Amino acid sequence: MTSRSSDTRAYPTAGRRRLSALVACLALVFCCGQAAASNFGPIPFGNAVRDADVIVLGEVAVKEPLDPEHDVLVIKVGAMLKGDGAGKAAIRVVSPGGRRIVDGFDGFKEGQQGIWLVTKMKNRDAFTITMHPVHFQPATARRIIELVVAGTADAGQEMPQILREADGLARQVALDEICGPAGRAAALPLLLEWAAAPRERDAEIGTNVRVLAIHHIAKACDEGPADLPRRALAALDRVLAREPEKTESAWVIAEAYAAAGTIAKKHLGYAEAGAERFQANDFYPLVPQSNPEALRAAALRHGRAVAAVKALRGWWATKAAEQTTPDK
Repeated sequence: MTSRSSDTRAYPTAGRRRLSALVACLALVFCCGQAAASNFGPIPFGNAVRDADVIVLGEVAVKEPLDPEHDVLVIKVGAMLKGDGAGKAAIRVVSPGGRRIVDGFDGFKEGQQGIWLVTKMKNRDAFTITMHPVHFQPATARRIIELVVAGTADAGQEMPQILREADGLARQVALDEICGPAGRAAALPLLLEWAAAPRERDAEIGTNVRVLAIHHIAKACDEGPADLPRRALAALDRVLAREPEKTESAWVIAEAYAAAGTIAKKHLGYAEAGAERFQANDFYPLVPQSNPEALRAAALRHGRAVAAVKALRGWWATKAAEQTTPDK
């Protein structure tokens, strides 16, 4: 699908006049109580897919103002992923716009491509979309959405290709929604690679994706193969060897410590693992505070977290050495 800011061949002046008439009609209907939701609270992706009346892969061909807070989009259909839209060349969608634009949502643009999860307007040949990020997905999420629409909970052998071809947001959706036991097994080399990747790849992989990879590695250790716990500990040890530089990396270290402790205790007999649970801020470098008591409490938690990581890594170094020492 080729990106164009405006396709006058597909939508000539007469078409724009018809759209303007529709805009005038929709303004009355929409402003009487069908305003788009602006709640940015968590909406599970699977719920968003199931609740959408129509899911369309397409491109914004025309955008016109509806009122000071909303726009009307004509989305040229590339593929209908869900809903009764067979044969439709385009759909009309009312979206937040104008002064409804807030941080985290800067409105849709002519020529923009992606996947829209929309709701049918009552008694109108038009749809609505909220500004919640779950309702607009990158085109790379197409296969993921197709599987979710079909009710598939495990992508199986497709999982590695899906993860490699998707961008960061779509990878998160795939790991959350369609990565069951078979998908984990198929994607295990990639999950181990992402979990242990050097910090230079943070922007490429993404913090959320790295954390989800760690979670799936821990689950995979319960499912086999027998040598996986050791391979997983080797990967997670490379994460724990780092010094956190920012909140995101501290979060990854906290998740890696929790997963490594669980694997060490459950599969490799390290009974002391996981005796205390830590949060991301326990690993974050201490900074001066105006409250001395709070600083002392933070320093104690930080000291225990660092000591716990050191103990776990020391145990693992000994355990790993046992595997490489030849029998005498």
